[in-house]
Amino acid sequence: MAYGAWQPGAPLASWVESIWIQESPATGEPCEPTRLLPTGRADLVVSYGDPFVEVCDDGHERTCPRFALTGVSARASTLRATGRTGLVLVQFHPWAAAYFGSAKALTGLRVDAGAVVGDGRAREVIERVATAATTAGRARVVERFLLERLPKTEPDRRVVAAVQRLRHPRGPSVATLAGELGMSRRHFARVVSGELGVAPKTFARIQRLQAALRARRDSESWGDVAATCGYSDQAHLTKECVRLTGFTPTVIDRRVGRAPLQEHFNPGGRGGSRDTVYV
Repeated sequence: MAYGAWQPGAPLASWVESIWIQESPATGEPCEPTRLLPTGRADLVVSYGDPFVEVCDDGHERTCPRFALTGVSARASTLRATGRTGLVLVQFHPWAAAYFGSAKALTGLRVDAGAVVGDGRAREVIERVATAATTAGRARVVERFLLERLPKTEPDRRVVAAVQRLRHPRGPSVATLAGELGMSRRHFARVVSGELGVAPKTFARIQRLQAALRARRDSESWGDVAATCGYSDQAHLTKECVRLTGFTPTVIDRRVGRAPLQEHFNPGGRGGSRDTVYV
């Protein structure tokens, strides 16, 4: 498996957190589905390998677009590779969910980016990514495309500040944070949800669960994790885990290390700061 990660420079760095590239050959064996957990961010994916399929709750499978926009979601989704994989994944900062338009219009969805940027431009980007000679070259193709669509204004500083506070598992309440930023609770919720695609409280729930999963990677017991991350008790943590991922903490423990992508995208070790994306 080949893997690379890039941190974009200015001016993209204000909007894009990272660009990942992952490639792996076909194994000849059926690929096990992988669960994608909520992170509170929107993604752009350019796939230049064999297609991925999304496995629906009823077991039905549908082919994912080769050039896909994924909005912020409070539910996990399940994907399965069908053979050789090659993808460029752009992770936006949480406040950049509206990079291509309405954040709320994308909430909980995975859509064909061609419908947003034009089918012809989408095909051109896919072709240039696929024919680039190096992984760095693939990343540059996507960076140039993103620069074409760069918003004319800087991110809303109030939303950036709210995200930074809401990412803390023991952060302030929505009402308190709204007051700190000089807004009424209703206005604060409207402004923040317009940029994130989800309500501030929902975003905070996602961030608290991700903090819990990081703490668990640091070998804390689930009981200690619940206390550390501000859950009322372990039962509360379990309930939230099931609501957001579809799995109990015990099941997540069993699955950790099984998904091949975890080696790169769920780095372990004490003090790790990345989200748990794949189980």
